[in-house]
Amino acid sequence: MTAIFGHIHFDPESVMARGEIDRAWIGERASASNGGVRIVADARLDDRVSLARSLGLSPGRASDAELILSVYQRCGSEAVGKLLGDFAFAIWDDSARELFCARDVFGVVPLYYRHDRDGVAFSTQLASIRREDDAPSHERIAAFLVGLDDTADDTAFTSIRRLPPGHSLLWRRGEIVVRRYASITPQATLLGEDHAAGIRQRFLDAVHDRSRGIPRLGAMLSGGLDSSSIVAAVAQRGEPPLRTFSFAYPKGSPYDESEFVAAMIERYPLLPDFVPMAGLAPLDGLAELASGMDDLIFGPGLLKVGRLLGRARQVGVRVVLDGHGGDEVISHGYGRLKHLARQRRWRTLYQELRGVSAVTQESAVGLLLQFISSEGVVAKLRKLAAPSMSQGAPPAPLLDRDLERATDIGNRAAHWARAYAQAASSEAGMHVWNVTAPSVASGFEALRRIADTADVTVRFPFYDRRLVSYALAVPDAEKLRGGWTRRVMREAMEGILPDRVRWRRTKTDFSAELSEGMARHHAPFLTDILRNSGPLVGFVDLPAARHRLDLLLTNPRAVTSSEVLALWRMSFLALWLGNRTQTRALSRATS
Repeated sequence: MTAIFGHIHFDPESVMARGEIDRAWIGERASASNGGVRIVADARLDDRVSLARSLGLSPGRASDAELILSVYQRCGSEAVGKLLGDFAFAIWDDSARELFCARDVFGVVPLYYRHDRDGVAFSTQLASIRREDDAPSHERIAAFLVGLDDTADDTAFTSIRRLPPGHSLLWRRGEIVVRRYASITPQATLLGEDHAAGIRQRFLDAVHDRSRGIPRLGAMLSGGLDSSSIVAAVAQRGEPPLRTFSFAYPKGSPYDESEFVAAMIERYPLLPDFVPMAGLAPLDGLAELASGMDDLIFGPGLLKVGRLLGRARQVGVRVVLDGHGGDEVISHGYGRLKHLARQRRWRTLYQELRGVSAVTQESAVGLLLQFISSEGVVAKLRKLAAPSMSQGAPPAPLLDRDLERATDIGNRAAHWARAYAQAASSEAGMHVWNVTAPSVASGFEALRRIADTADVTVRFPFYDRRLVSYALAVPDAEKLRGGWTRRVMREAMEGILPDRVRWRRTKTDFSAELSEGMARHHAPFLTDILRNSGPLVGFVDLPAARHRLDLLLTNPRAVTSSEVLALWRMSFLALWLGNRTQTRALSRATS
């Protein structure tokens, strides 16, 4: 587990400040100091060789923390805009009596802070700066229950904030200023440029930067385009066999992806590890994640990921590469369908829909008729284009009515829906939305939480700033062409990725596994938390929730995915509230 932590205390009478920056770190050095300026960092920099040389430093000797500090001492607060990679850091300048913090542009590394009359405290772990009397945020809880992820800076506690991705924080003499230092924008490309080649080079660079110098490296391998591309990018370098970790289901299971994993094993000398997943109880282990000292997180598949990461740790792997984000960074290109409909290019639209229908399992003719009648994108395609869109639905009837009114969650959801609709009016807008929405950083924080429990580090090659900026510039017709979504990535991996995987259309849907598993294994627990005297009183419309639970227990496949996910969120919140109560009781008993 890695963390940075610190307090800066302020005495307003003497207008002085004293800084205490502490660290807990496994692996690389996380701190450095020079001339009364000290840094603590949870950082992994991209293109560090070029950065080190520009500073006159040795790339092999300078740590990432030292590189950041050197840039800061040359450029001041503008330094952060020159950094590429995943990071959260804090710099204390003793002579200026000021604190400067920053978080990477995607939010891969979290950074939380609290600011009051005593000063400012910060940490990459919320629990490190939480106090016993911190009040829970009902606004955050309401948004969590309805699946609305619309803010980048709030947490489950009213007194603790998170620094948004791409933002810096400056604290001086008791005052704090938070500002955006960078945004994700498309990179300029040349007319007629080979975008597949551009994607390939940047992707390989991203994988290299996240795997350099790692003696015990591993990678997730589902057999899909994203994880397989990462594994192939490492394996084709001819280094020692890479350890891979895959879900294992019985042959014939709808969740079995072993045929695609087998294609990778046939192509490259891997060390595959198959971790059994069939019959798992989906909420087992959730109580440990739902710490009352930490934030609310959403991730129905986190415990399965944790099982893979736990296995990686058992065999000595400390860093695992993950294909998370591939769908968003290399967009499917569904926005092009709306563009073709607006131009009345029905023949071309039908050709594209024939390929799309292989993914949606809907009739290409039926989809075409819907476009002709509405010139809009059907709900199924919008869901595929942006999985987070379901979070923009109006508050569900499962939310307590008093809580709904008190938090004004309905207006928040409506505002979010309008912003989404504006972004979804074009493929370019939807693409930017999918890599910058608050749900992106929330996903990283959830994955970090499960990685910490396994004591491993997870890295995400697709969320590389150079790759994302370039991908945003790829023309729509190269994202979706000939019925093939994410066409540019498939072409980029020619000769590297086995064709059986490169031209795979399908994507495994695990939603039924969640609903059936909750009904089979967790009926007593779900019934208990929905009691009139249970932990969710005042947060959930209990009669309505019990009705949905009855439907789930009677016929798991008859309940919609949104209803199942709502029950999952209720489960997490109930455990979180219970853990918070126990923590406070223990704290009082031992104080």
